[in-house]
Amino acid sequence: MSFGFTFIERGEDGSVENVVLEPFDSFAECCSAAEEAANADSALLVQFTQVVYCRYNGDQCIPEMQSVLRTYERNKVCL
Repeated sequence: MSFGFTFIERGEDGSVENVVLEPFDSFAECCSAAEEAANADSALLVQFTQVVYCRYNGDQCIPEMQSVLRTYERNKVCL
């Protein structure tokens, strides 16, 4: 099992909107993808995107929800 980062897209009510959680090896790489996703024109009703730690077993990315490392709202970043 390896460890890294992933981002979670959340709707207005806090529900998870992205089904596929992609693992990233670096925090910077994950933040870049999360910011891009937060500002993308999407059919999903994403209000904010959270960067979190994750575990990856080769088949599945499992987010660690105890600590949100960074949050992106549409068109702005909140630390």
